[in-house]
Amino acid sequence: MAELFGTVATAVGAFAATNIDDFAILTILFIDSRAGGLRRGHIVVGQYLGFGILLAISGAAASGLVVVPARWVGLLGLLPLAASVLGFRKAASLRNDDEEQQVVSNGLLSVIAVTVANGGDNLAVYILMFHQQAPTDTAITIIVFLVLLAVWCVGAVLIGTHSRVVSALIKVRRWLVPAVYAIIGFVILIRSGIFTR
Repeated sequence: MAELFGTVATAVGAFAATNIDDFAILTILFIDSRAGGLRRGHIVVGQYLGFGILLAISGAAASGLVVVPARWVGLLGLLPLAASVLGFRKAASLRNDDEEQQVVSNGLLSVIAVTVANGGDNLAVYILMFHQQAPTDTAITIIVFLVLLAVWCVGAVLIGTHSRVVSALIKVRRWLVPAVYAIIGFVILIRSGIFTR
């Protein structure tokens, strides 16, 4: 029982440490959904699909089936940068009376791309964790991660659909999501050291 508790506690700590930035992104996306942008279903499904891709890569790499060179992980930053360019183009083409139109096209794909691209730190932690764990502990860890991802989504919905938060950001929301994507992309590229290679 103590071993199970230790595995769960480790999983909770690893998830929280690697997904604080993801919570902020989720909140922004749900603000956009409240204002008529991305659909909530796309955000949740995109999060789960993107996170599932990260878990699959981590599991494969931990098993020695796939090698993930750090220099290539940094290139994932290009995905949210591409999404930001599309978002800025769409935002620039909208008139004030078009505010209700969706700003970021291909909402589901954009969320998946940002989730995967923002998962460099997830990969670094999860690959090592899965490599050191027994298969049963890895299965427990993945279940905890998936449950906590639902908690993350609920928390982000509560904050991102709060009327005061939305009303404060409604006027800038068509620029907000692409700006967040751009920041994420640049941070990923800078952290990876790709500019210094």
